[in-house]
Amino acid sequence: GALPPEFYIPEGFTFLILFGLPHLALARAALLGGLLLFMRALDGDDWRRPAVLAGLTWLVVGLAVPFYFGLLYALLGAWGLALWLRRRAFPLDFAKRALVAAGITVPLFAYYAVVFTTHPVFAAWSAQNQLPSPPLLHYVLAYSLLALPALPGARWAWLRARLDGRFALLVGWVVIALPLVYLPINVQRRLGEAILVPLAILASAGLTVWARAWARRQSGRAFRQRLIPAAVALIVVTSISSLLVWVGGFGAAQNPARPLFHPVEELTAFDWLNAHAPPDAVVLANTETGNALPVYANVRTYVGHGPETLNWQAKTEQVERFFSGGMTTEERQALYSDHAIRYVFYGPLERALASSPDAPAWADDLTLRYDEAGYRIYAVDD
Repeated sequence: GALPPEFYIPEGFTFLILFGLPHLALARAALLGGLLLFMRALDGDDWRRPAVLAGLTWLVVGLAVPFYFGLLYALLGAWGLALWLRRRAFPLDFAKRALVAAGITVPLFAYYAVVFTTHPVFAAWSAQNQLPSPPLLHYVLAYSLLALPALPGARWAWLRARLDGRFALLVGWVVIALPLVYLPINVQRRLGEAILVPLAILASAGLTVWARAWARRQSGRAFRQRLIPAAVALIVVTSISSLLVWVGGFGAAQNPARPLFHPVEELTAFDWLNAHAPPDAVVLANTETGNALPVYANVRTYVGHGPETLNWQAKTEQVERFFSGGMTTEERQALYSDHAIRYVFYGPLERALASSPDAPAWADDLTLRYDEAGYRIYAVDD
């Protein structure tokens, strides 16, 4: 009953990030860039500068997506544990470098931990920002084409990890990914951030192992004749979901409709509010209208983006009751005063909720200030 993960979990599928999520792209670039710098810190005695640069780069990760600090610490822990198991000795040098690099991020992480657990607004936002992982079978189906060749790739990396500690990260990252995305927290699926990177590296290595074994059993010409179609087929199959998203984006652009496009008449009404409403005035509107309105006008909305609106579900129910005429006069007045509502926006999305679209009962208590092309804006009298 849900979409495949590759259509809605950008953390687990890079194409979705590149297609439309710049803040996650920044976090991903900083995470990987920091890991590359940290790998330099593992080589030789002059490790302090690259370790410090890695830590500074990881600060960008936390500024873009705060809880990725937890993921970063888990990755470093899995990396160190993999080294410990492979070399059968505690990786003291690795731990020392990791403490320096990760230690730079600890003050910001501690600040986030305090704010998100003690500040009532951020605590409420965190509680309602629910991003659970899909059933395990969904992940299995989504990653199976990469996971199968990644198995021999993991053996290849594990063998090299004894002499080169960088390869241990690939194995540790993939192994820890499944427990991370099912931790009992509210942002489960986001902890799969960048898992496609080590998985793709291991899959590429595994395919190379298979290709070499295949080549030894065949002549060069026969091998090339079979390898190229197989490689093309694999690329096509693994690219289907990305192609569908890409084509879907073109389709949405060619057929203007909500939520990507807004009617000119609606934007004109937004412009009127921007010109006439006092800064930060609160506007009551449908959820979809409320999500877009602050982009165009210097106002606040009673309800807008889901997790970003405190008590979003209760407020959505209140909006529906209001526009459907289900509130008494006393309830409406309490709503206005309790939330400092100054205007009521009434367009097609709000009309769809109304039992009497042309003559809503609540309009009798307000002053009509704007009425153009099916859009009305009412002022709440002081």
